Amino acid sequence: MIKLSELFQDLPIQYVEDIEIKAITNDSRQIDTGSLFLAEQGILSHGLDHIDSRHCELTAGIVYQPEYDIKKFAKYQHKFFSLDNLNQHISKIAQRFYQPQFADNLIGVTGTNGKTSVTHFISQLSDYGIIGTMGYGKGKDLTELSHTTPDALSVQRILSILLCDYSGVAMEVSSHALSLNRLNSVPFFVAVFTNLSHDHLDFHGDMSAYYWAKSKLFSYDSVKIAVINTEDEWGYRLAKQCVKKGQRVLAFGQLSHNQEFDEYVSISQIILSSKGAQCKLSINLKDHVTSEILDTQVWGGFNIGNILAALLSLYATGHNLLSLLGKVKDLQGVNGRIEPMDLGDSKTAIIDYSHTPDALKNVLLSLKAHTHKKIYAVFGCGGDRDKGKRPLMAEVVNRGADVGIITDDNPRTEKSENIINDILNSDIDRSRFRVIASRRAAIYSALSALESGDTVLIAGKGYENYQIIGTNKIHFSDHEVVNDWLMEQSS
Repeated sequence: MIKLSELFQDLPIQYVEDIEIKAITNDSRQIDTGSLFLAEQGILSHGLDHIDSRHCELTAGIVYQPEYDIKKFAKYQHKFFSLDNLNQHISKIAQRFYQPQFADNLIGVTGTNGKTSVTHFISQLSDYGIIGTMGYGKGKDLTELSHTTPDALSVQRILSILLCDYSGVAMEVSSHALSLNRLNSVPFFVAVFTNLSHDHLDFHGDMSAYYWAKSKLFSYDSVKIAVINTEDEWGYRLAKQCVKKGQRVLAFGQLSHNQEFDEYVSISQIILSSKGAQCKLSINLKDHVTSEILDTQVWGGFNIGNILAALLSLYATGHNLLSLLGKVKDLQGVNGRIEPMDLGDSKTAIIDYSHTPDALKNVLLSLKAHTHKKIYAVFGCGGDRDKGKRPLMAEVVNRGADVGIITDDNPRTEKSENIINDILNSDIDRSRFRVIASRRAAIYSALSALESGDTVLIAGKGYENYQIIGTNKIHFSDHEVVNDWLMEQSS
């Protein structure tokens, strides 16, 4: 229970009676007796479009984004409170209601690729919970979420739960969430930048706007330490900006210009094998100037950077770096992230979430180091999303795989053949590509074509267990399809 005066403190909002609120929600389906409904202006509709007199009777009050005609609710106008830019204030209102116990224990991880891996590695190395693409919680027992970063209300509610159970939280921070003000009142202490590459330009327009959205995380007053991959050109630019603002920057990557920063860890001598990855770390931090070996059973050269980001994030929150480094050998790969499935006869299927050109390129580069024979790549592109990356995906496969099989991802409301035509409208050797729209048939075709020593990358969906065709969400799992094929071979 909390009073309106506590929720609305210092906000430009008028109310007559200082009533008590039992719950808050921005979902009309969750309105109940004594709840406060937050009616935002969304991209396609306003929250008030979804309520009627029954909702008005139940709710204790309704805060709404103005420029909405509330005449039809005349009988209940005493329950309506207008608040300009409501979406910018929801995070603060939710924080006051749920009252999560914040300390210097929040890590925000942003970037096009690697967010899920970094947060999961943080959680494996410590007593930190996670919030992200695969859900919230710890370990494999995660509660599912509909977005990488939940809405402003849900973020505060989930933080209040996790901070009771764990010593800290590592959260995936999407550019959408930053642009839509979902995290305005989340006091991240450490901000992590993994990389920036072509994605979400249907939402942001161009790479500069995309970068601006990502960099917003580092402008939060609460962020004291920035962990940044300066091997990435956008990361290098961001690190320079953070230094100018007086933030402590922990730079990492393979490039020598890490040494431009006061504190850095450089990666060299990378060795990839079927046993995992190994490299040398040259560490130059305030209390650590040394060389160490990082040895992990996790596949993928790019995961070295993800592991290092996790190590430096925890180091920034007070953990001992060398002690953490000793735990790296026990790290497990993340479900659906360069995840190997043994097919027998030295054949391997790799399930991976890579759905951007850069992620796909990195996975294929790593597979070349992990395998010595042919690489097949099964891939597609999502419908109703950034069309500019479609030909780029094919060009990456053209350079990194021996055979490409173009198939459906989540076509959504676009026609499958239109998406595939966009992918094919690229500079590729078409003789090395096949088109099999049915994802199951495409995976079966690739698996059946493998010879001893070959590898097939099944890209785009990773841990997901569904396909979105039209507006229907249909059960579909790449893992299950591979296991079905294996069962058929043994019968």
